[in-house]
Amino acid sequence: MYLCHTNQQYKTMKRILLVFTSLLLALCSVSATAQTKHYEKGVEVNGAFGLDKLQKYSFGIATVHSYRFGEHFALGGGVGYEYLNGLLYESYWYKGPLYPSEHEYSYDIRNLIKLFGRAKFNFTKSSVSPFLAVDLGYTFGLKNAKNMAGGLFVQPVFGCDFKIGGNQKIFIMAGYNGQQYSYDYFNLTSGESSTKLQKAFAEKINIVIGFDF
Repeated sequence: MYLCHTNQQYKTMKRILLVFTSLLLALCSVSATAQTKHYEKGVEVNGAFGLDKLQKYSFGIATVHSYRFGEHFALGGGVGYEYLNGLLYESYWYKGPLYPSEHEYSYDIRNLIKLFGRAKFNFTKSSVSPFLAVDLGYTFGLKNAKNMAGGLFVQPVFGCDFKIGGNQKIFIMAGYNGQQYSYDYFNLTSGESSTKLQKAFAEKINIVIGFDF
């Protein structure tokens, strides 16, 4: 049952990534005739809350560098730090048919480094410009400990740029974040005791505020 749920989550992630990527590629043709091309750099802070038992919350900071191929389309990548409160292990104890089963969840803190690429499409050329973007990257832990949130992640978002002069702008964006995840599962039932490393797909909503210059 759990495996089916995990497979369904991966299929959902692939569908989301396919839809966003296809839409971005289709929209890129709109910017083919634009004349504005320049290098962009920026810094952003983010906060997120989990949609399942795997992650409670996270927050972090990142720097992003990209090249704008026109008024509409930019492509680049970034590196960042993330502070994560996530599930370390789950224990299960079956007491028999006369008593309810017990689950215990233990959470821990992880300091993560994330590397990612970003594709971004702005819908307008105006000073207030909504956009669609997608990040695809990888996270790994800073310490030599079990890397709960180590692996690939995908993050499609909607946002808006607010130009404040020249190439400078403030932006906000929010969207879905899907992350490869692992934790220990302890079965404490007498006669069936076991420990397994569970691999899952953690989901959360991420909110980002940043400044490009």
